[in-house]
Amino acid sequence: MQFNILGPLEVLDRGTPIAIKSGNQRATLGFLLLHANSVVATRSLITALWRQRPPATARKILQNAIGGLRATLSTTGTDTTEVELLTHAPGYLLRVDPQRIDLNRFQALAEAGRAELADGAWERAAATLGEALSLWRGPALVDLTESGVDWPELTALHEARLTALENKAEAELALGRHNQVIIELENEADARPLRERMRGLLMIALYRAGRQSDALAVYRRTRIELATQFGLEPGKELQLLEQAILSHDPELALPVPGIRPPVMSAVTATRPDAPASAPASGLAPVSTPPTERAPEHVRVERKWVSALLVQIGTIAYGGTGDPEDIDKVRRRITAVIREQVERFGGVLHTTVGPMWLAVFGVPRTHEDDAERAVRAGFAIRGLLVGGDSDIPPQKTVRAAVATGETLMTTDCADNPSTEVTGEVLTTGMRLLNAAKPGELRVCPTTRQASPGPFTYAGPGGTSDVIAVRPEHAGSMPTVAFVGREREQARLRSVLEEVTVRRKAQLFTILGEPGIGKSRLAAEFALASSGDALHLFGRVPRFGYNSTLAPLAGALNQLLAGRSLETLVKEHFSRPDQAEAVLRDLRPLVRLREDVPASADTQAVCRAWRRLMAEVASRRPLVVTLENLQWAEDTLLDFVEQLDDHVGPVPLLIVVTARPELLHRRPAWGGGKHNATIITLDPLPDGPIDELLAAMMVRYGIWPKQRPAGALRDQVAYELGHAVRTRIGGNPLFALQYVRLRQHHHHAVNPWLAATLHIDSAGPVDSDDELVPVPQAVHNIIAAQLDTLSSKQKAILQDAAVLGDTVHEDLITLLSGRDPDEVARCLRYLDRRGFLTRVHDSEHTAYVFQHLLVRDIAYSQMSRVARAEKHYRCAVLLEGRVDSALSAHHLRRANMLAAAAGISMSDLLRRIGGTNAGITPDGPGITSEWATSSRG
Repeated sequence: MQFNILGPLEVLDRGTPIAIKSGNQRATLGFLLLHANSVVATRSLITALWRQRPPATARKILQNAIGGLRATLSTTGTDTTEVELLTHAPGYLLRVDPQRIDLNRFQALAEAGRAELADGAWERAAATLGEALSLWRGPALVDLTESGVDWPELTALHEARLTALENKAEAELALGRHNQVIIELENEADARPLRERMRGLLMIALYRAGRQSDALAVYRRTRIELATQFGLEPGKELQLLEQAILSHDPELALPVPGIRPPVMSAVTATRPDAPASAPASGLAPVSTPPTERAPEHVRVERKWVSALLVQIGTIAYGGTGDPEDIDKVRRRITAVIREQVERFGGVLHTTVGPMWLAVFGVPRTHEDDAERAVRAGFAIRGLLVGGDSDIPPQKTVRAAVATGETLMTTDCADNPSTEVTGEVLTTGMRLLNAAKPGELRVCPTTRQASPGPFTYAGPGGTSDVIAVRPEHAGSMPTVAFVGREREQARLRSVLEEVTVRRKAQLFTILGEPGIGKSRLAAEFALASSGDALHLFGRVPRFGYNSTLAPLAGALNQLLAGRSLETLVKEHFSRPDQAEAVLRDLRPLVRLREDVPASADTQAVCRAWRRLMAEVASRRPLVVTLENLQWAEDTLLDFVEQLDDHVGPVPLLIVVTARPELLHRRPAWGGGKHNATIITLDPLPDGPIDELLAAMMVRYGIWPKQRPAGALRDQVAYELGHAVRTRIGGNPLFALQYVRLRQHHHHAVNPWLAATLHIDSAGPVDSDDELVPVPQAVHNIIAAQLDTLSSKQKAILQDAAVLGDTVHEDLITLLSGRDPDEVARCLRYLDRRGFLTRVHDSEHTAYVFQHLLVRDIAYSQMSRVARAEKHYRCAVLLEGRVDSALSAHHLRRANMLAAAAGISMSDLLRRIGGTNAGITPDGPGITSEWATSSRG
């Protein structure tokens, strides 16, 4: 006889079901099976059947149920000694072979699977746990729970099933089967938003499947649920996992056959900024190589951030003064603020009474953190002033945004936390105090860092933002378009081929930020406007509808003032087709960036594709979709397959994206005859000088265009040689430096005045040269640096201390890390374009592909950290190369230590003594040492 309780209660005799129709008998048997081979007191059975309100005849009813069960079990063909229902003081005992109950078989298999998981036997663990979970036919004793039964034992069973499911998912992830577990984890995680381990496993599976934005959305939803219900933050393991996803930590990479890949607990164990011990999840922490220096728990970094402060003078709660009413409204306000802050990529850092502080640029820098902060403040103000069903209108809302350099200290020893200090917070408080109810004030630096998107109340100073303009492509600069003749010819050739063959094609333009992707697409549209209809759509940087927004942009251009009904009827003669397309496209016309669209995304995409195919059938059509590196996977799938599903029409899909697109989709467009990918390289010296000259005429620096013969020398003289070399062939960088020259007249930009003096340049640069960095340029490069893991970024900063050309063995010695780890990081930095490997007969050497990467990576280190690194360089280089270079590093260490307010003796104590025998009498640096010792 078999008893199944993992689902509806089921009793089988040699495979034949035995009917137990009485509800009391079924409930009694179910409770006894949960405690099989143990005595169950009569009082416990009565409580299980009737909770706290048993009838007066409860004992008699229970005795009748027991008698009925004995009669049922004894009339089967099974030997009655296999199953015995005995009266045993103080109640009853159901004696049965444990293997005849599916619950016991599940528990044995789940325990065996957990042990195999702990031993690293992933294949066996996945199979064993899968067998255990296959025993479940639904919720345990579901037929009883539907009739009102609610036993604590059933809750424990439910938890055991979820734990087994999580263990199985962990084993499957270790085997690289992330796609197989996504659906199951999504279904379970959606039903249990507060189960953090399951949500973490889902985040890893989504990330490995190329769905980074979906993985981060899971984290945001979890955080909102925790904050709304309990006022809590996610646990440190989930927070570190989010940081690992944001930085594309290599520890999250796809598994290698034969090697255990890290999953959720291993990520926290191996990250250099994580606690040394992994959580108890069945996984052992990955051991640290014996030659690697133990990671420090505290990380200090200089970063530019934008701080948003929101304050409510008096919280309107609609109650009678009860603190619970106020607390309920305040929690709802906090949830609203957190949702909007995270929507724009910020972090809600602190809440104190009626004031909230959000930080943009922590933990990861974006190119437009100042703009994001202002947009978030504007959105929060609108929601709070307007109110909703849970929040009465708050009429005393004030907000302020301040931007500046801060010192960010992250402590991951116990509870991960980040401390942000700097003048920016003082500035923000001053702005907040000066703001009137309903105002959002910004500091001058914020206004300078976010030109264009906002309308201000005053010409400058601490301005009040009075309007936010929607995102738009912006106007094309009226300067020369140079150096892209070959790429333009390639686009024209593909358009001709599409037109003649009437075959759709996908054309992808890749390039770094500011390299000219959008300008190339715009110039191509201008040059070929007579040959084809051009439509543009752009993936937004933030908002709720990144999949549909570019499709909506192209559709609204196509409408050109007409109604959607008119447009659809022009292209679809059959009423049923027109009605279907019209129904599915309506959400695009009403699309808003601040409200999630309630639309069937797949249906909208299909309708949009049908309309574009009809338009292209009448006239060659070029649809340009920009910034696809920010697109969600749904849109990427749609675009990549678009040319295969529109039929024989002359349609050219032009995509612009940064190289990150290929990091997410390495096979983008691969293996297709109708797909082309080009990469825009930096402009050569000739075109970039021509562009700089045109810009200086455009901005009034030169009265007229100079002769081409001496253009390079003239440009270098006007901007400075160091500035010219740092432009690196990037048109956007050229534009920003010319604007800086126009506004500041060679003065160092305040954006980096405190960090990019002689300190910022490498040790081979002149000590007398100042290197300004425009805000937009700094933002772009800092955002790229923040895509690196903490290890990779630390290696890059060590390279920045060494100078232009760095050798792998020197970086290994300077960093104190394992040589294999350093080699892996350097190869990765080479692939990402931060460094370039160069030929060296004796050593593996790298150079910075762009000097600004070196400068900004260096500037983000604290002065003390830079001083320590320079002193170590002085020690390492002494006796290996020209001693002047060693002395140069010692001079830098002395200067930085003095700026940080510590002596060289204190610096030596920080890094552990005299370090490799360098003493006041050491060779080659005696005079420098004597000077620093007296200082």
